[in-house]
This record gives sequence, C-alpha cells and structure tokens, in this order.
Amino acid sequence: MDGIPRADEEIERSILNLFAAEGAPRPANVSVHAVGGSVRLGGVVADAAEHQRVLDLVRAVPGVTGIVDEVTVLREPPPPPSRQPGTAFSKILVPLDGTAEGAEAITTALALADGLGAELSLAHVLEDGGAPTERALASTYLAGVAGELSAQGRRVRTMLREGQVAKEIVAAADELGADLIVMTTHGRHGLARAWLGSAAQGVLSASPVPVLLARPGVRQAEQVRTLLVPVDATPGGALALAAAAGLARSLGAGIVLLQVVVPSDSADDALLGPLDELIDGLDWNAEARAAAQRYVDALAARLVHAGLVAQGRVVLGSVAPTICRVAADVAADLIVMSTHALTGPARALVGSVADEVVRAADRPVLLVKRPNRGRFDVPSRLREPQALGHAG
Repeated sequence: MDGIPRADEEIERSILNLFAAEGAPRPANVSVHAVGGSVRLGGVVADAAEHQRVLDLVRAVPGVTGIVDEVTVLREPPPPPSRQPGTAFSKILVPLDGTAEGAEAITTALALADGLGAELSLAHVLEDGGAPTERALASTYLAGVAGELSAQGRRVRTMLREGQVAKEIVAAADELGADLIVMTTHGRHGLARAWLGSAAQGVLSASPVPVLLARPGVRQAEQVRTLLVPVDATPGGALALAAAAGLARSLGAGIVLLQVVVPSDSADDALLGPLDELIDGLDWNAEARAAAQRYVDALAARLVHAGLVAQGRVVLGSVAPTICRVAADVAADLIVMSTHALTGPARALVGSVADEVVRAADRPVLLVKRPNRGRFDVPSRLREPQALGHAG
C-alpha cells in the first residue's frame, strides 16, 4: 500500500479483515482503496444480495466517511468452480544436473504432475560426450531419482543425452512430446559442474513450450492453489492469463490478477503542468489506479463467470518488486508471466521485468513465450474485457 496514509491503510486492512471473518465477498475479490476515509470499491460479486452485504460490511468499519461503488455484479450466478485434471499439461520434463540445487525443481514439477495427472520425465545432458565414468554416474543418478518417484506410484521416465545443454534439453522436450519444462536456474553457486544456471537462458530462448524457472532455495510449490498473473492490457498479458486459466481449471486453483501502476514522479508532474492547468485538480495516480482497477475487475468478472475463482488487484509501485511482494502477500504458489523471444545482450533472460522477477521472486515463475500447439489460445471471453453488469 505504497503512499497510503496510515489511517487509510488501517481502514483498508479493517475492511479486508472483516471480509475474511465474514466469508464475504464470494466468489471473487472486492478491491478496497481508501483516500481520506472515502472507500472506493471494485471487484466482482455473485449477485445483488452479496453486493448489499459488502456495502453493509464496509459501512460498519470505523473511519469510513463515504463509498465510491464500482463493484461489478454478475448478471447470472457463476457456476461452481470446476476442475478438469489433465487439460493443461500432460508431459513435464525436468532437466537435472546431478546437484541438490538442480533437483529442487522436482518438488514443483511433482505438484503439477500429481494435480494434472501428467507424465514426468527426467533428463540429464552430458557435455562433450562425457567420460565412461561420468556416463555411469549420471545413469545411476537418474535411475535412483526415478526409482524413488516410481516407488511413490508416479509415472516417470529418464533420458540421458550428449551435447550442448540448452539445445539438448529443448530437443528432449520435443522428442518426449513434453508441453512444459520445469528447471532450476542460477544453480551454479559453489558447483563447478552444475550447468542449469547458464542453460536456463538458452532453454527459454529456444523452447516452443512454456518454461517454469525457480532459483535454488526459493519456496517450491508442494501444491498449486493460487496463481499470480501480472496483466497490462497487452497481448502478452492475455497470453499469460490464458495459460493460467487453463492451469487453474485443471488444478482447481484460484487466480489473482495484478496490474502494477507506476506512480508519476516529480519529472512527470513538471511535464504534465500545461495539462494540469486545463484539468484542474486531476490526480494522475488515482486516475491510473481507477482505470487499472476497472480493467482487472472486468477480467476477474469474466473468469468468475466461466466458473473460476479470481480476484483483481492494483498496486502502486515499481513493477518487478511489486510483483514479487504481492506474490508473497497472496501466498501465490506460482507467478505466471509472458515473455518475449530472447535476443540481444547475454543477460537479457526474459526482458527487463520478467528477468527481475525470475531473479528476485521467492517462488517459481512460469513463463509463456507463445501458444503451445494451440493449447493456450486466448478465450474469446477474455479478449475484450467489459463489465458484465453493475449495481449501485
């Protein structure tokens, strides 16, 4: 809640705590933004009765001086949240390099494989062919990991390849028909032979399927219940949302839509001076936040109407740090983002924002570069977000 006066912050916290205690609103989130005691409400509710309940709860909070009601009320009750296992990813590839750090990605891969009923494959690449002893050690390692997982009743297969690491990982995914690669990145700390850190960039650049990256030591997902999806009204944001929607439906998970609004600074204020003279008293940050809230609320409404659990959030701040902070606030199991094709400087992993998030997030990040064999076409109901009805 950057830049919010303490009294307003306390009002917002009190309202959200009351919502949680009373089990409202349902089925999605109502956003709360207080300014000088006046509370702006956005978000989605199921019907008029739920809408009235939200208004009554807000009025009961001390310090509230007024309500700006922008809550969307669904015209028809949403269907109950549905779960359709196996419709998002069916084959998951996990590259391993023989280190404990590299193997950390298995936890998140298992959570997805178990929830989706997906087949799990483990791959190791021997650079420069590898000596006979190294081949034997790698085979033994893969067989040991696979044996442990098979003993737990999981479907798993292994693959040992030779050549350039990133290239062979992508080739293995193609050969196996994998539709997701899950791997650790920046895994070379203190490990001379660990190659996953340097390989992640190459894999993401060449892979036609989504890639899930996690740094060693971060919070791996033991089950996937909440997905954080940053959106920005661009096709890339829609692509990430489409991927998240399919995953959420398959796993029965909820989606938190986040739009980060970068506050205008003093330099911007100076440049906007002539316009401020024409439009007296315009609060650019408030207007930008309100517009962003309407956008994420409309998207959330459509997701809820499609039978998913969704909520929209708008936060002022720097983009990448805010994404990481909100992911922790909502206890997101995965952050789902889109990425551009990788070209240019060697350190350009996924573009400035996604790069920062991957490097700083304390949880895995699922990156979608382009549709995977038609699986992630943007549903028509998400292409042009509009309010589905409004009361108040």
